[in-house]
Amino acid sequence: MLNEETAVAFWRSVKAGDMVSLSDAQTIIAQMKSGKGTTPANHEISSVLSATQLNNLAEWRFFKLGQTSLWLMAKIVDKNLALLVLRDAPDWEPATRKELVDKELLFMFNAPKDTNNFEYDELTYVDEVNVTNSEINKGTETFFYMKPQREQHAKADWQPPQSGIGQQIATIVEYAAEANKGFVDTELVILELGVKASDGVIHFLVGRPVAPVDVNVMQRK
Repeated sequence: MLNEETAVAFWRSVKAGDMVSLSDAQTIIAQMKSGKGTTPANHEISSVLSATQLNNLAEWRFFKLGQTSLWLMAKIVDKNLALLVLRDAPDWEPATRKELVDKELLFMFNAPKDTNNFEYDELTYVDEVNVTNSEINKGTETFFYMKPQREQHAKADWQPPQSGIGQQIATIVEYAAEANKGFVDTELVILELGVKASDGVIHFLVGRPVAPVDVNVMQRK
């Protein structure tokens, strides 16, 4: 088993083209339901988004798993590592703040001081997101609460580089569901990517934490 420092260095080295094998309980249950038995689910990493907090206190690496809606997120704080398996939230189409304002779809933002006259960068994310969706915790109403670090801003790069896209600014907001509810989906991550902190495309990702022992990476040389 890798020690903390080695584990952090390893996850920083994982790249597009490497293979990820997931064997946590929820993955195995999904495999069995699809008739694949108890074999782990294998995915090739198609792209990697690396985001480093502007004050360098934290780092996120979002690994896109093939052409699926799945992501593996590794969060690094000092020598501490946390892994999440996330998926694109159902019924959510990534959109900019302007598009959301135009659609009056603003449940994720606190109301500005003057609702008739405000700039997009004035909008801040809410402390609590209430979700009821059949694909999240079997339709049980779920309250996700913002984690203590609140909104974080980071410099972000894609690997391999995406055409016409250089370094971006990422706003990352992490939420956790109520404890002791028996939920499978306990994590919600808002990822906003753009040239500035307030003009990016907003993604909603939902999922669960996984233990390092349930994630195996086979690196291509």
